Amino acid sequence: MRTFGSETGEEVWDFGDGTGKVVVNSGVVERELQNEMKFAETVHTFSRPGYYIVRVERVNQHGFPAIGHLLVKVN
Repeated sequence: MRTFGSETGEEVWDFGDGTGKVVVNSGVVERELQNEMKFAETVHTFSRPGYYIVRVERVNQHGFPAIGHLLVKVN
């Protein structure tokens, strides 16, 4: 989720399956080996099949929140 057009701050991911939340920084980061610009990423593995609502939240430097939801089907 890219929000606010800002290169500072962080997002809090909740994968909706009872596991802990994950915090990432979506600012542009340089990949050392390939010398390219890339956004931060996170990888999550669901332990059981089902439908999950994944939520990501970010607050900008002015205190305004942005929240995204994604329905994920795991077979």
